[in-house]
Amino acid sequence: MAGVEAYINEVFSDAADEHYFNLGELGELEKKRLARAWTSAKSVERAEVLEKYQLACMLVDRPALARGAAPWQDVEIGIAMRNALMHFKPQTVGMSNENSPAVAEKEWNSVGQKLRGRAIKPNPFALLNQPDFPYRLLSASCAEWICKSSRAFIQQFAKHIGLTDQRLDNHTILIATLTD
Repeated sequence: MAGVEAYINEVFSDAADEHYFNLGELGELEKKRLARAWTSAKSVERAEVLEKYQLACMLVDRPALARGAAPWQDVEIGIAMRNALMHFKPQTVGMSNENSPAVAEKEWNSVGQKLRGRAIKPNPFALLNQPDFPYRLLSASCAEWICKSSRAFIQQFAKHIGLTDQRLDNHTILIATLTD
C-alpha cells in the first residue's frame, strides 16, 4: 500500500519539481495544475490516498476513477488492512470450540468480511477457528494478491490520465520475484 501512496505523491511532486519525464503525455496546463495543488494546498498532501488519485484526475480534466469495482475496491481493502495493522488497537476475539469460527470485532471483522471471496489461500499456520483477519487470511497469498491489485490500480490510473511510466515495468520484475 505504501507503493500506491508513493506513486500518487510522486506524480504531484514530479509536476511541482518540473520533472516531466514521466508526465510527458500531460499538457503544460495540466502539469501546472498538479504542481500548484501540491505546493499551495497542504490539504492535498494530507488527503486520503485514493482521494489524491481522484483529485489528480480532476486536475487533468479526466473523469474520476470508478470506485465500484476492482482494482479500486481491492486497494481500498489493502488500505483497510494496513490501517488495522499499523494503527493497531486491541480487539476481542471470541474463541469457542474447534468446530465453530471465532468472532472478531471492529476493524478485524470488517476487513475479514471484505476479504471473503477473494482468491487468497489461508495462512497454513493459522487455526481453523481463528478469525479470517488477521489470523487466517494475512498470508503470502494475500501479499501477492494485494501487490498485483496495487500494480493494476496504478497502471489503470496512469493509462486513465495518459501517463507514460516505464518504472512500472521494473515493478513487474519485483512483484514477479516476490510472488514466484
